[in-house]
Amino acid sequence: KTDTTRKVTQADEVIDGCGAKLPQAYTGKGVMVGVIDAGFDVTHPMFKDKDGNLRIKGFYQVGDSKFGGEKITLTFDSGETMELSGTAYTKAEDILDTLKVKDVDGSHGVHCASIAAGSHISDVKGLSDAPLGGIAPEADLLLCNVNHSDSEYEGWDFVEALYFLEWEAYLAGKPLVVSLSMNSHMGWHDGWSPTAYYLGSFCKDDGVALSLCTSNEGGFKTYLHEKAAAKDTLRLIPYTGYTDNYCWGGLKTDKNVKMEVGIINLDDKKEYYRVPITFNSDGSTKFGNGLYFDFDDDTQKFENEEETAAKAEFKNYIKSGAVQIFCYQNEAMKNEKASFVFSNVFVSLRGTEWAQKGNWGFNLYLIPDEATELH
Repeated sequence: KTDTTRKVTQADEVIDGCGAKLPQAYTGKGVMVGVIDAGFDVTHPMFKDKDGNLRIKGFYQVGDSKFGGEKITLTFDSGETMELSGTAYTKAEDILDTLKVKDVDGSHGVHCASIAAGSHISDVKGLSDAPLGGIAPEADLLLCNVNHSDSEYEGWDFVEALYFLEWEAYLAGKPLVVSLSMNSHMGWHDGWSPTAYYLGSFCKDDGVALSLCTSNEGGFKTYLHEKAAAKDTLRLIPYTGYTDNYCWGGLKTDKNVKMEVGIINLDDKKEYYRVPITFNSDGSTKFGNGLYFDFDDDTQKFENEEETAAKAEFKNYIKSGAVQIFCYQNEAMKNEKASFVFSNVFVSLRGTEWAQKGNWGFNLYLIPDEATELH
């Protein structure tokens, strides 16, 4: 639908120059468009110019030692250097070598990069019978492949990808525009996370235009902010409408947060069963401090018959589903100089058909030792 998109947004008029309103046509020529995503086919015709030359000037693979390619070392104005953990290919013949650059993780990256800067292909028509193609069809492209499942938690992979994009644009002497698909909105929603802080300074201090997508759940009530007094009980029900779900929570306290787990009936929200296990974020129990239990994992040992029976009963309720729970203390940056300790809660529900069939809900009880707030 890019033919229709260009028309509705008036991008076609910008690309054509539209008479007296613009002194010239703007096609993206002379600009770098960086795309951080997963699922790239670098041989796609959208990434070649009218003469068949590759418009991709660099392909960066985050943190994969098996990928090959060259290591990237940044040099800052202070003279300090930093080597990125990933590797890159910056020559067309290497990028097009599918034995070197082969990404089988879907096609999302091709989709986004083509909308942003795909070449206009005259013999491929869209809905309006106009050629398909992106908003900036003559821009140079830089692609960063990020495995979202490894990156969504702390976001450092995205930061390294941004470092690569800015470095390559600097070497080319061209302005940079970035599209970042994080595929997650976990973490603080008040600007205190390390990733949020860096993205803000990246745009403000470095003057880079950034288009940021943090998943496709914008129409759902996915974010909760609650205040709690000491010893209050916050009751949370992670949504089980999807086959696979996760719930991330952070309480801004370095004191202990106790978490208990239960099953409820979604019709009346009444508790049906509570597991006789307590998680403490300060690590004072064997289930705290970053450990987790998985009810499909028989290596988790219970100390008495009551706990053993609870495990068996809970397995009966969740049937083939798997539950992972983390409750521990973590550290995040408030800014470049100040950090804070917080209690981290993470729940992963995999294969939740059990909940959808039986109308069961997964219940969390969070009890902080001091007054705090939950994100």
